[in-house]
Amino acid sequence: MHSVEGWYTWVAAMIVLMAMSEQQSLVAATKNFTSIAITYVEGNGVVNNYLLAYGLSIPANESYYSLPTDTLCGCRTACRTSPKCSASSLQKVDGVSVCRLSVISVRNSSIAEMPNATYVFKIEKINPLFYGMGEDGLFYLVSNSNTTQSNAQSDCEAIPGHRLARPTTQLQMTTMMNIHKTAMNGADMWAKNQNNVMVMMSKGEMMVSTDTNLSILSLCQANPQHTVW
Repeated sequence: MHSVEGWYTWVAAMIVLMAMSEQQSLVAATKNFTSIAITYVEGNGVVNNYLLAYGLSIPANESYYSLPTDTLCGCRTACRTSPKCSASSLQKVDGVSVCRLSVISVRNSSIAEMPNATYVFKIEKINPLFYGMGEDGLFYLVSNSNTTQSNAQSDCEAIPGHRLARPTTQLQMTTMMNIHKTAMNGADMWAKNQNNVMVMMSKGEMMVSTDTNLSILSLCQANPQHTVW
Protein backbone atom coordinates (compact mmCIF):
# COMPACT_ATOMS: atom_id res chain seq x y z
CA MET A 1 0.00 0.00 0.00
CA HIS A 2 1.41 3.37 -1.03
CA SER A 3 1.85 6.02 1.65
CA VAL A 4 0.12 9.39 1.48
CA GLU A 5 3.51 11.05 1.24
CA GLY A 6 4.40 8.85 -1.73
CA TRP A 7 1.15 9.73 -3.50
CA TYR A 8 1.77 13.46 -3.05
CA THR A 9 5.30 13.05 -4.38
CA TRP A 10 3.94 11.29 -7.47
CA VAL A 11 1.34 14.04 -8.06
CA ALA A 12 3.98 16.76 -7.70
CA ALA A 13 6.22 14.98 -10.20
CA MET A 14 3.36 14.70 -12.70
CA ILE A 15 2.58 18.41 -12.37
CA VAL A 16 6.22 19.27 -13.11
CA LEU A 17 6.25 16.99 -16.18
CA MET A 18 3.01 18.49 -17.48
CA ALA A 19 4.37 22.01 -17.03
CA MET A 20 7.57 21.08 -18.89
CA SER A 21 5.55 19.54 -21.71
CA GLU A 22 3.36 22.64 -22.01
CA GLN A 23 6.40 24.92 -22.07
CA GLN A 24 7.99 22.83 -24.84
CA SER A 25 4.76 23.03 -26.86
CA LEU A 26 4.70 26.81 -26.55
CA VAL A 27 8.31 27.05 -27.67
CA ALA A 28 7.61 24.76 -30.63
CA ALA A 29 4.64 26.91 -31.62
CA THR A 30 6.79 30.07 -31.75
CA LYS A 31 7.98 30.69 -35.29
CA ASN A 32 11.21 32.50 -36.06
CA PHE A 33 11.84 32.80 -39.80
CA THR A 34 14.15 35.83 -39.63
CA SER A 35 17.05 33.98 -41.30
CA ILE A 36 14.96 32.83 -44.28
CA ALA A 37 16.07 34.37 -47.59
CA ILE A 38 13.30 36.27 -49.37
CA THR A 39 12.70 38.03 -52.68
CA TYR A 40 10.12 40.77 -53.18
CA VAL A 41 8.22 40.80 -56.47
CA GLU A 42 6.26 43.95 -57.20
CA GLY A 43 3.01 43.66 -59.11
CA ASN A 44 2.31 45.51 -62.33
CA GLY A 45 -1.38 46.17 -61.81
CA VAL A 46 -2.38 42.66 -62.85
CA VAL A 47 -0.18 40.48 -60.67
CA ASN A 48 -0.37 41.13 -56.94
CA ASN A 49 2.74 41.97 -54.94
CA TYR A 50 4.17 38.92 -53.24
CA LEU A 51 7.22 37.56 -51.45
CA LEU A 52 9.22 34.44 -52.21
CA ALA A 53 10.64 32.64 -49.18
CA TYR A 54 13.23 29.97 -49.90
CA GLY A 55 13.37 26.72 -47.98
CA LEU A 56 9.80 26.76 -46.65
CA SER A 57 6.88 24.48 -47.51
CA ILE A 58 3.12 24.30 -46.89
CA PRO A 59 2.21 21.06 -45.05
CA ALA A 60 -0.15 18.73 -46.90
CA ASN A 61 -2.93 19.10 -44.31
CA GLU A 62 -3.08 22.87 -44.93
CA SER A 63 -3.41 22.60 -48.70
CA TYR A 64 -6.87 22.81 -50.29
CA TYR A 65 -5.51 21.94 -53.73
CA SER A 66 -2.35 20.34 -55.12
CA LEU A 67 -1.20 20.13 -58.70
CA PRO A 68 1.87 18.76 -60.47
CA THR A 69 4.06 21.45 -62.00
CA ASP A 70 7.76 21.84 -62.61
CA THR A 71 7.84 25.63 -62.56
CA LEU A 72 7.49 28.19 -59.80
CA CYS A 73 5.75 30.46 -62.28
CA GLY A 74 3.03 27.87 -62.83
CA CYS A 75 2.56 27.40 -59.09
CA ARG A 76 2.46 31.15 -58.47
CA THR A 77 -0.05 31.63 -61.28
CA ALA A 78 -2.32 28.94 -59.83
CA CYS A 79 -2.47 30.86 -56.55
CA ARG A 80 -2.88 34.24 -58.23
CA THR A 81 -5.89 33.07 -60.22
CA SER A 82 -7.58 31.53 -57.18
CA PRO A 83 -9.21 34.33 -55.12
CA LYS A 84 -9.15 32.36 -51.87
CA CYS A 85 -5.46 31.45 -52.17
CA SER A 86 -3.21 33.15 -49.62
CA ALA A 87 -0.01 31.27 -50.36
CA SER A 88 1.52 28.49 -52.41
CA SER A 89 4.63 26.36 -52.20
CA LEU A 90 6.56 24.30 -54.72
CA GLN A 91 8.49 21.31 -53.47
CA LYS A 92 9.51 17.80 -54.47
CA VAL A 93 7.49 14.96 -52.96
CA ASP A 94 8.80 11.46 -53.72
CA GLY A 95 10.79 12.91 -56.61
CA VAL A 96 7.81 14.74 -58.14
CA SER A 97 7.38 18.51 -58.10
CA VAL A 98 4.13 19.43 -56.36
CA CYS A 99 2.47 22.80 -55.99
CA ARG A 100 0.29 23.26 -52.89
CA LEU A 101 -2.23 26.06 -52.46
CA SER A 102 -3.44 27.27 -49.07
CA VAL A 103 -6.05 29.70 -47.74
CA ILE A 104 -4.11 30.09 -44.48
CA SER A 105 -2.16 33.33 -44.15
CA VAL A 106 1.55 33.27 -43.38
CA ARG A 107 1.09 34.34 -39.74
CA ASN A 108 -1.25 31.43 -39.00
CA SER A 109 0.30 28.74 -41.17
CA SER A 110 2.36 25.79 -39.91
CA ILE A 111 4.87 26.23 -42.73
CA ALA A 112 8.02 24.24 -42.13
CA GLU A 113 11.57 24.39 -43.37
CA MET A 114 12.26 22.06 -46.31
CA PRO A 115 15.33 22.11 -48.58
CA ASN A 116 14.71 23.09 -52.21
CA ALA A 117 11.16 24.27 -51.47
CA THR A 118 9.89 27.77 -52.27
CA TYR A 119 7.01 29.41 -50.42
CA VAL A 120 5.10 32.23 -52.12
CA PHE A 121 2.73 34.46 -50.16
CA LYS A 122 0.66 37.47 -51.09
CA ILE A 123 1.48 40.63 -49.19
CA GLU A 124 -2.17 41.72 -49.37
CA LYS A 125 -3.11 38.69 -47.25
CA ILE A 126 -0.91 40.03 -44.44
CA ASN A 127 -2.89 43.26 -44.85
CA PRO A 128 -0.13 45.61 -43.65
CA LEU A 129 -0.75 49.31 -43.12
CA PHE A 130 2.54 49.93 -44.93
CA TYR A 131 4.93 47.79 -46.98
CA GLY A 132 7.75 49.08 -49.13
CA MET A 133 11.45 49.53 -49.69
CA GLY A 134 13.23 52.24 -47.74
CA GLU A 135 16.06 54.44 -48.95
CA ASP A 136 18.43 52.07 -47.13
CA GLY A 137 17.50 49.20 -49.47
CA LEU A 138 15.63 47.23 -46.80
CA PHE A 139 11.93 46.39 -46.78
CA TYR A 140 9.66 47.66 -44.04
CA LEU A 141 6.25 46.46 -42.88
CA VAL A 142 3.88 48.08 -40.43
CA SER A 143 1.44 45.66 -38.84
CA ASN A 144 -2.29 46.24 -39.20
CA SER A 145 -3.07 45.55 -35.54
CA ASN A 146 -1.76 46.65 -32.17
CA THR A 147 0.34 44.44 -29.93
CA THR A 148 2.21 44.65 -26.65
CA GLN A 149 5.98 44.88 -26.57
CA SER A 150 6.23 41.27 -25.35
CA ASN A 151 4.62 40.07 -28.61
CA ALA A 152 5.97 42.62 -31.10
CA GLN A 153 9.18 40.74 -31.88
CA SER A 154 7.54 37.33 -32.41
CA ASP A 155 4.85 38.92 -34.61
CA CYS A 156 7.52 40.20 -36.99
CA GLU A 157 9.59 36.99 -36.88
CA ALA A 158 6.56 34.91 -37.89
CA ILE A 159 6.82 36.50 -41.35
CA PRO A 160 9.64 34.86 -43.33
CA GLY A 161 12.73 37.07 -43.61
CA HIS A 162 11.43 39.72 -41.21
CA ARG A 163 12.40 40.92 -37.76
CA LEU A 164 11.41 43.77 -35.48
CA ALA A 165 13.07 46.78 -37.10
CA ARG A 166 16.49 47.70 -35.66
CA PRO A 167 18.89 50.29 -37.12
CA THR A 168 22.52 49.26 -37.50
CA THR A 169 23.51 52.29 -39.59
CA GLN A 170 22.58 55.96 -39.57
CA LEU A 171 20.81 55.51 -42.91
CA GLN A 172 18.61 52.79 -41.42
CA MET A 173 17.79 55.04 -38.46
CA THR A 174 16.84 57.84 -40.85
CA THR A 175 14.70 55.47 -42.91
CA MET A 176 12.84 54.16 -39.86
CA MET A 177 12.17 57.69 -38.63
CA ASN A 178 10.91 58.77 -42.05
CA ILE A 179 8.44 55.88 -42.09
CA HIS A 180 7.33 56.72 -38.57
CA LYS A 181 6.92 60.46 -39.13
CA THR A 182 5.84 60.62 -42.79
CA ALA A 183 4.38 57.34 -44.04
CA MET A 184 2.63 56.59 -40.73
CA ASN A 185 1.94 60.21 -39.68
CA GLY A 186 3.73 59.83 -36.37
CA ALA A 187 1.81 56.73 -35.22
CA ASP A 188 3.34 55.03 -32.16
CA MET A 189 5.21 51.84 -33.10
CA TRP A 190 7.39 49.22 -31.45
CA ALA A 191 10.93 48.82 -32.78
CA LYS A 192 14.45 48.39 -31.42
CA ASN A 193 17.22 50.95 -31.07
CA GLN A 194 20.82 50.60 -32.20
CA ASN A 195 21.62 48.83 -28.92
CA ASN A 196 19.01 46.13 -29.65
CA VAL A 197 16.73 47.42 -26.88
CA MET A 198 12.94 47.42 -27.33
CA VAL A 199 11.67 50.98 -27.75
CA MET A 200 8.56 52.89 -28.69
CA MET A 201 8.80 55.22 -31.67
CA SER A 202 6.68 58.21 -30.71
CA LYS A 203 6.65 61.89 -31.66
CA GLY A 204 9.78 61.51 -33.77
CA GLU A 205 11.82 59.89 -31.01
CA MET A 206 12.75 56.47 -29.67
CA MET A 207 11.97 55.93 -26.01
CA VAL A 208 11.90 52.97 -23.64
CA SER A 209 8.43 52.15 -22.31
CA THR A 210 7.83 50.39 -18.99
CA ASP A 211 4.13 49.95 -19.70
CA THR A 212 3.76 46.21 -20.32
CA ASN A 213 0.07 46.63 -21.22
CA LEU A 214 0.63 49.29 -23.87
CA SER A 215 -0.62 48.00 -27.23
CA ILE A 216 0.56 49.79 -30.40
CA LEU A 217 1.71 49.01 -33.95
CA SER A 218 4.95 47.20 -34.82
CA LEU A 219 7.57 48.14 -37.42
CA CYS A 220 9.10 45.07 -39.09
CA GLN A 221 12.18 44.99 -41.33
CA ALA A 222 13.53 42.61 -43.98
CA ASN A 223 16.80 42.40 -45.90
CA PRO A 224 16.39 41.14 -49.50
CA GLN A 225 20.17 41.04 -50.00
CA HIS A 226 20.57 38.22 -47.42
CA THR A 227 23.68 39.92 -46.07
CA VAL A 228 24.62 40.94 -42.53
CA TRP A 229 22.24 43.60 -41.31
